[in-house]
Amino acid sequence: MLSTQVRLARFFCVVVMTVVPWPPAWSAPDAKPSVTWDFTFSGKEVSLSPQLDDVLASARAERRPVMLDFYAEWCAACRLLDRNTYTAPEVILQAKRFVTIRIDVTNLVDATEVLT
Repeated sequence: MLSTQVRLARFFCVVVMTVVPWPPAWSAPDAKPSVTWDFTFSGKEVSLSPQLDDVLASARAERRPVMLDFYAEWCAACRLLDRNTYTAPEVILQAKRFVTIRIDVTNLVDATEVLT
């Protein structure tokens, strides 16, 4: 005989599985145009390499603003930015004025190294 808690848990799972689309919308990227990243680094690459300094110096010499995006695979807000913001035509247009740099800090150790 199943306990009431087990029955409720199973019922809840069935309800959630029928209501929530799978895979979730944020995990299946659309084929929409998006901001193009001029440079992409992992957190470890940024902390160990002078390449980011060279990119920033080049942007300064060209008098172009820089857009830095710190991204992580586990970050829900990052996925929303990718899905809703970076695919907006006005954002894509304005991003072309910038040197765009994406730093992947999915690994928390890399994130800590970048910020220190």
